[in-house]
Amino acid sequence: MKPRLLIVITILSLVSACSSAMTTASASNSDDCIPPLYDVAFPVVPPSKDNSVTPRQIPPRGNWQDYDTLPFEGRLMAIRPKQHELWFSVRNESEYLLYRYFTNEKQWKSYEWDWHLYPILVSSDDTVWSGGKLFLNQQRSEEFRPLLGRFDDATGRFEYVKNVTGFLQEVPQERSNSNFVEDQSGLVWFFTETDKTTLVSLDVKTGQSQKHYSFDYRAGFTKISIGSDGSVWFWGRPREEIIQYILSTGETHTYAANPGTTSVQFAPQFYYKGSELYMDHSGRLWMGGYAWLDFSKSDIPEWYRVIESPVFVSDRGMPDSQYTIYMPPPNYQSSNGWYWFTQGTGILRLDLPKGEWCLMSTGDSEIFEDDEQNLWIAVFGHLYKYQLQP
Repeated sequence: MKPRLLIVITILSLVSACSSAMTTASASNSDDCIPPLYDVAFPVVPPSKDNSVTPRQIPPRGNWQDYDTLPFEGRLMAIRPKQHELWFSVRNESEYLLYRYFTNEKQWKSYEWDWHLYPILVSSDDTVWSGGKLFLNQQRSEEFRPLLGRFDDATGRFEYVKNVTGFLQEVPQERSNSNFVEDQSGLVWFFTETDKTTLVSLDVKTGQSQKHYSFDYRAGFTKISIGSDGSVWFWGRPREEIIQYILSTGETHTYAANPGTTSVQFAPQFYYKGSELYMDHSGRLWMGGYAWLDFSKSDIPEWYRVIESPVFVSDRGMPDSQYTIYMPPPNYQSSNGWYWFTQGTGILRLDLPKGEWCLMSTGDSEIFEDDEQNLWIAVFGHLYKYQLQP
């Protein structure tokens, strides 16, 4: 064989090998993703006669490990990383069940319950808390308070936080009406409601409670988000402004929820669609999946409108249409920076630096991360695990 021909063949072989390697690498990056149902348009069709639809049931694939089978139809509610536990809530006819799953042993433990455990908070020290109406000693108590109940591993019950001082001692209330969130200092924040809606902090170690902000009316459920600087974020009422409460000074800053006249066309009252707030690690305050306010560049935030992706097309519209575009807020940002959207359409992932959306499953599940950088979801009767760092 002539030398020149040998060189050409060698080069072509190397190019082919590199091309093959690049194709394999590219494929491995996209193996987790499910193609959108429709890329360009979806059909506008009348509902069926019985107003029912049959949505897709596509489980996760690729690097998602089918870890175990669920013995019930329930919802993943929380993770207790230091104990290697996942918590599930199950409604069984007229009763509620709590399931704890021990991931290392692959074992289940269940408890009968008297009420729906919501919301659930696992604090930084791995203690589990719940709100709502807590019945003391299984009996209806005349003294309702919007306090956290601490889970007792020995009895399998939630017990009231005792020896509370400050605002909650002076103004006993019946319930909380928000999520519970823990800030960097260990304070737990929530709203309570009687004739007013009040933002309260509770130091669970000392029992000291404090009032910080109040609406002069019953505002309904209010979602709280904690910023990286420790600020507390929530909606004003009606949903025309976003409020930032600064703990160190007690000051509040308000930001218009409607961007008003801009170079970008926002749908009228789009902020009603993005009713939940989420502050990410980079200073972006998300309003649903529709837009965010970027606080990272200056004191004056800048609006960004999210470009709608086909992954938001869902075939679970009910009852008068099968298809809808639903853009939920990100509810988690994993340790590698990925955003996760887990309501309505399915489980979606956003790699923002790359601008890549990914539909992971059409199932509906919260997503949680353990201390070993494993992600957990529960869909279609199975528990799945995803290792971020192989």
